[in-house]
Amino acid sequence: MEKGKIRMLANLIELNKIEVRLSKKYYGGISPKFYLRDLNKETLVEIPVAETCEDDICVKYYLHCFFDLSIIDKKNKNFGVLNIILKMFILI
Repeated sequence: MEKGKIRMLANLIELNKIEVRLSKKYYGGISPKFYLRDLNKETLVEIPVAETCEDDICVKYYLHCFFDLSIIDKKNKNFGVLNIILKMFILI
């Protein structure tokens, strides 16, 4: 996908903090709610927006979330905790 075509980009910037960049070309960069889907349990949880920051191109949303790290087994430990978390959860 071309960089100019991306509407939303989410990054786990800390163990409990997600940064979401939403393009202003997509509904003016406004999104009242964000959800996190657990791909193992197939549950959906709303994540509250902790803060926002705006520039000419996008609106940045900072979301605080908490992951249950007990679900990470020892055989996956070598791949890194953040990679495992990103494979198990999806932001929608």
